[in-house]
Amino acid sequence: MRREGFETQNFESEITASTESREAEKLERPQMTLFLLRHGESESDKTKPNRGLTELGQDQVREALAKIVNQVALEEKPDAQNLPEALSGVEFHLRDSGTERTLEQVWLEHDLLVRAGVPEENINLPKSALKFKGLDKISGPGVAKRLEGVRGHDTHPEFHKKITSKTFQEQVGANSGVEAWALAPDDEVPAGVETRAQMEKRYRSDIVKAERVISRKTRDYPKRVITIANSHASIATLAAASEMGIPLEALLKKIGEMPAAEGLRYDFYGTDKAHAAKPFGPQIEKAIAEMKEQ
Repeated sequence: MRREGFETQNFESEITASTESREAEKLERPQMTLFLLRHGESESDKTKPNRGLTELGQDQVREALAKIVNQVALEEKPDAQNLPEALSGVEFHLRDSGTERTLEQVWLEHDLLVRAGVPEENINLPKSALKFKGLDKISGPGVAKRLEGVRGHDTHPEFHKKITSKTFQEQVGANSGVEAWALAPDDEVPAGVETRAQMEKRYRSDIVKAERVISRKTRDYPKRVITIANSHASIATLAAASEMGIPLEALLKKIGEMPAAEGLRYDFYGTDKAHAAKPFGPQIEKAIAEMKEQ
């Protein structure tokens, strides 16, 4: 059954259970939190760049968004009686990666936030999402740079066909197209398609830039900013390996690729303190915990 909105009763019970632990830990409140999420399950025809989310994919997004909202609400006002009160000092920034499935995910998240009681003026949308709906009004300051998947991939159908073929996947020891791309030798990747090394360099550069921009723009910002960057398995999986200090090959062997609607949570503090990152989502959290124990 498709779940609509958020389970307020569960939210309130989590508040009661979490108050003492938060007091004991004396957690520092981040000025901005970024959730890098892989999109929910999409239509099976991977050759369609404009494929949308399946019903299961929409449910996965609902579950992820509910978890995000509950986490943030508990951190902001653990004694609040309802979501609107707990989230009154929070601004949400929703970001897509330019594909129809991530644009669809942005609007699903928007609608869920509105149902949770977040005012429209506290939800910031990208121009691409507004254009997707035929709108042109833009509200709020933008502070996030979207994290794209493999650049050039959608414009090279022959390479997509290659990495999704069982023959090539067996050759490089992969079980999916994302794994095959990550494990492919650079000379197997055509000009115009981003290699794994190029993505790793871009990711490291973007994180450094993000820390600099966030420190400048949010240091004295009156609201806490929560950014949800809806992206792809490739960048989310690579980011998880990088941030957790785990070889990408080992992570791919463990989970294959980032599960749908899961990813990473980054906390930025608007100071010289480095960002903190941790896995977000039941499957990736379990996988990382097991790998750290080994």
